[in-house]
Amino acid sequence: MNTAGSPIQLRVPAATRPSLTFCDSNVAAIAEWANSLPMANTGEVAKALFNAIREVNQWDTSSSIRYQSLETLRSYLYSTTRMLGKHFLQAGDSLSEQQVKVANLHHSLLEQLAIGYRMVIAKKVRYPRSTDKSKHILTVSLYRAMTVTAEIILHASMLHRSAPARCWLDVNQLYLIAEARGLTDIQVSNPHLAFSDSASIQDAFIRVHLLGLARTPSLRQQDIAYLYRATEQWAFLCEINGPDDKGSLFTIDLTDDRPARYQSQVKDVLPERHRKLNTASLVQALKSHIANPEKNLSQGIVVPDNVSEVVLNHVVKCWGIQWQRSFRRAKENDELTLCIGMTALHYFCSEQQEFKDVLHLLNKKPVQEEQDELFSQTRTRKVDYDIWSGGFDVEYLDEEPAPLSLQTEVVPPPEQLPESPPAHDLYKVRLINISPGGYGLHWTGKRAKSLQPGELVGIREDGRSQWSIGVISWMNHPQSEGVQIGVELLSPNGEPAAARLLNKKGINDQPVRALILPEIKAIAQPVSVLVPRLHFRQGSKVEIFHPTLSGRFQLTAQMKETHSFCRFQFRKQETHPDQTALTENGGSGDEFDSIWNKL
Repeated sequence: MNTAGSPIQLRVPAATRPSLTFCDSNVAAIAEWANSLPMANTGEVAKALFNAIREVNQWDTSSSIRYQSLETLRSYLYSTTRMLGKHFLQAGDSLSEQQVKVANLHHSLLEQLAIGYRMVIAKKVRYPRSTDKSKHILTVSLYRAMTVTAEIILHASMLHRSAPARCWLDVNQLYLIAEARGLTDIQVSNPHLAFSDSASIQDAFIRVHLLGLARTPSLRQQDIAYLYRATEQWAFLCEINGPDDKGSLFTIDLTDDRPARYQSQVKDVLPERHRKLNTASLVQALKSHIANPEKNLSQGIVVPDNVSEVVLNHVVKCWGIQWQRSFRRAKENDELTLCIGMTALHYFCSEQQEFKDVLHLLNKKPVQEEQDELFSQTRTRKVDYDIWSGGFDVEYLDEEPAPLSLQTEVVPPPEQLPESPPAHDLYKVRLINISPGGYGLHWTGKRAKSLQPGELVGIREDGRSQWSIGVISWMNHPQSEGVQIGVELLSPNGEPAAARLLNKKGINDQPVRALILPEIKAIAQPVSVLVPRLHFRQGSKVEIFHPTLSGRFQLTAQMKETHSFCRFQFRKQETHPDQTALTENGGSGDEFDSIWNKL
């Protein structure tokens, strides 16, 4: 459709069906039919609703009746799509053939609902009326069409896929229609929101474009959902300004099928088609929250508990600065070997030795002293399990480790030992492109469940024994088979180590896997350590077990953080032997400071 002076384009089918077949052709009959659906049977309900919504969209009726019919079916459709989502959204990115079909059905139900509202909008725009009822129907239909289309974009993002064709164009065109009629700021009731019961078309427009700018291929699936939900409370801190605004970082072409882009990258001869998205206030509020999370409300923003600091730091960069590639990528067509996760990476960097054996070699204490300490800690409390063994690809057995054996074993020469397969999986991937900062890879075949943004990977080129250390920075599913992966290179090699947190009171933590990334003088990169994210923080006191760096250190500058690991610089911690012994045995004065004034 086109309106005078505005390049409006909405996809709407022709309505040629004279009546409905699943019930009588009136709104009351549709409501009665929907109320009789067996909602406990998701498959049967999904099939019935899919056929019903398609018939409603083909039904030749007035825009008012179509609108009422859609409003009647909408809550049932939302309930069903939520149930369908549980079948494929919790499965990660690697979907079975059946899960792909469920995902396609999920998309089709939402798309049919959006089509229905677009049909109402098209007729209201073509045959405008100045009544309050007509204005209400148009406003609600614009809001519903935009939020349903945003749901389609959200679920594509969660599966690390591109938004379906024309979704962004529909969002942008819907906003253009609302803006031309002064409807963008009107509140519309929406019981499906998480933190409020109503929102405006402009709120919905800002939220979906914040999602489009959030570089979701670099985020994990659940984090994308939590982030989008959180934008309900953040949209008011953003502004949509006219084409003359030069101070905003982003611009949106309302006639284009793409999300907001950096204003500096757009050279358009028709600026009137653009609206500027200003995120400065939102970014500043998020920065203030990160600096002092205890004062959540006083920063003018509410950050839900399920939005992690990793995600906050990520979106502050996405919404607050202009991303630029650090290195130019060169096309390649080679094959690499990959291992995934700290457990596997530590194993292969240790020349396929298990962690307990590596730890025994790294620990310089006499064996009897080591045993005594282990027995002492076991008597005091249950030994912590290795947090890296809780990954997707490792089975955790809830049992305490056996004490170190003092028995000797006669080991045959290496040539007499049978060759055993590696304890962890290796994967072959195709190299697409390469730069000094990382790799572009193409993965085909069965996917590892642990393949997620933020996960550590080891990369080995054919003919080499050394493992480079990287992190999955983004994932994307192209139209072709497989998945494309971006890997940020952290270091050309890593050295196996162990680290444990030194507690101020009581017994110190058990050692866990760690990797030492050596200094690279050519790029002024200092020596650093990779450790689990859950336990270690900037400023923590740690003990590191390593052939040349063993000792007590303090973690200083944090260089990298994901949901999987942290990377820190560290410095030597000066301690006196007597003080150290007191601390480890629980005899320091700190333990009793809280009771001195009560005695």
